[in-house]
Amino acid sequence: KPILILFTGPDWSSASKKFESSILRSKEYTSLIRPAVVGLYIQHFVKTDAPEEQVSTNQSLRKSLSVPAIYPCTVILASDGKKVLGTIPGVPDKKEYLQQISKLAGIKLSE
Repeated sequence: KPILILFTGPDWSSASKKFESSILRSKEYTSLIRPAVVGLYIQHFVKTDAPEEQVSTNQSLRKSLSVPAIYPCTVILASDGKKVLGTIPGVPDKKEYLQQISKLAGIKLSE
């Protein structure tokens, strides 16, 4: 399965909160995308203290994948975890996001 990494700012980013409520909790995402990928949720806290090791690991991962400083940001990796298939910064509308994920990860959206 392809790997979907979501970089988010859950305690400070209104865009991340909007993304979670409008896309991640949608029926289309939970029934079509979530089962077809290995998901990794990376949280960048600003208002909440996080363990230094977690902060360091998250920053290293973000840097190694060349993730822009836009939250939320989705990165799709090949199943081997080595090749970046694509990056989706910000909050596109739900239909556009699902289509982009489908194309990058090779997921069929309709049955």
